[in-house]
Amino acid sequence: MATIEDVARLAGVSTATVSRVINRLGPVLERKLLKYLMSEESIINLLDIFKTL
Repeated sequence: MATIEDVARLAGVSTATVSRVINRLGPVLERKLLKYLMSEESIINLLDIFKTL
């Protein structure tokens, strides 16, 4: 399972930004939200691939 730190590093944002997105707290720019969603999906897809090896 990906950690908040993994998602933040891959998205190029802080862990605080990822936390705000997850918890829907405070202002988060649409661009940052999109980067977060893309990186979380990428992590999940990679983990699924590794499980099949």
